[in-house]
Amino acid sequence: MGRGYRFILGGGAPDADGPGGGSVSRADDRVSVWRSVARGVLAAVLAMLAMPYAVSAKKKPAESRPPSVSFHWAAVPGGDRVIEVYGVNGNIRATHSDSETLFVDTVKRGQKSDPDEVRVSAELTGNGARVCARYPSPSGDLAPCGPDQRVGDSDVIVDITLRVPPGASLIARTVNGSIGGVDMQGPVEATTVNGGIDVVSTHRVVASTVNGTIDVILGPLGWAEPMSYTTTNGSVLLRIPGNADAVIDARSAEGRVDCELTLATTETRDRQHLVGTLGKGGTRLRLETVKGNVEVLPQ
Repeated sequence: MGRGYRFILGGGAPDADGPGGGSVSRADDRVSVWRSVARGVLAAVLAMLAMPYAVSAKKKPAESRPPSVSFHWAAVPGGDRVIEVYGVNGNIRATHSDSETLFVDTVKRGQKSDPDEVRVSAELTGNGARVCARYPSPSGDLAPCGPDQRVGDSDVIVDITLRVPPGASLIARTVNGSIGGVDMQGPVEATTVNGGIDVVSTHRVVASTVNGTIDVILGPLGWAEPMSYTTTNGSVLLRIPGNADAVIDARSAEGRVDCELTLATTETRDRQHLVGTLGKGGTRLRLETVKGNVEVLPQ
């Protein structure tokens, strides 16, 4: 028969005056040893069980951080109704409002950085309204609202969505993000560095990026001033009314240039450069890229 072992965690020692006399002391010693062993094993087991909870407790701040933080604002801009929007990391999306009210909705999110460290500000100005994503500067203070912000080591992304009153102008600038405008009913000026630009407007549109494609549908209004569409790594697609009066100046360093509208006069036309007149001429439309194609199409 094999010998069995049993841990004794409690109970009193045998009576010293009972049977066995001198063997009682040795039995007490054995009981004490086993008690010590049992207590050690139990403590080790409890410590192992507690480890996941300790690790979890250390991670609690990150896990309890909200995945996104929303911001909502609405106001009626005055003056010339110029709406300025300045982002850094994140997309800007706009469409027209059904009223004279400007609506602003933003969502902040971050992986390593806390979204609350970036503040979204919105305010009326004497000329319209201004919306900014303000990141902390190296000193810890929030950067002023404007186009020259830096994100430092923050990975917080702020996506901005707007509904712009009809006839109001939109100036939208970001660095790492795309800019989009759907059914806009006013002039649009869009500038980014890493991202595409996609705008449809009844009025004039100006667009500039470095790494991204430009796709613009241009309406018949507000053609008094020149308009430009420039990128470095990406294509440019411009669709305009077939009866437009304008001068087309389109070029690509490493791609091709195509125009499907009938030109009244042509000054330069080859695979990579086109200068020509639409209708009676007038507003100059400059389209330029380095690595990409340029296309001018009728709506």
